[in-house]
Amino acid sequence: AAAKEHVDFDSLIVCFLSHGKEGRLYAKDKHFDEKKLWNRFYESEALFGKPKLFFIQVMEKHSETLDLAKMLTMVAQIIAFDFKSTHNESLKNDKKQMPTIRSTLTGEVYLKRRPK
Repeated sequence: AAAKEHVDFDSLIVCFLSHGKEGRLYAKDKHFDEKKLWNRFYESEALFGKPKLFFIQVMEKHSETLDLAKMLTMVAQIIAFDFKSTHNESLKNDKKQMPTIRSTLTGEVYLKRRPK
């Protein structure tokens, strides 16, 4: 059945604050298959043919001025050059995690507020 709250919107954006490894996301003290996060949205008739964007960390600063692909590239660049792990164990210290960008977009997407 179509969720009535999805019918009036042009797209779906889900922001999930977590981290993951090899197709698994972590929530509190458990991990789960990332497909469980978005599968139900792909089965919704009200969302059929509408863009569905899932962010596994949050972007806000440039959301109304830069397109999505540019923002994702900026995030990857910041993580690559500015962040690394700090850990007592030498094997876990000074490591990096890079975001994964998977897209089927065919044009620019801006996250602007919808005019009223």
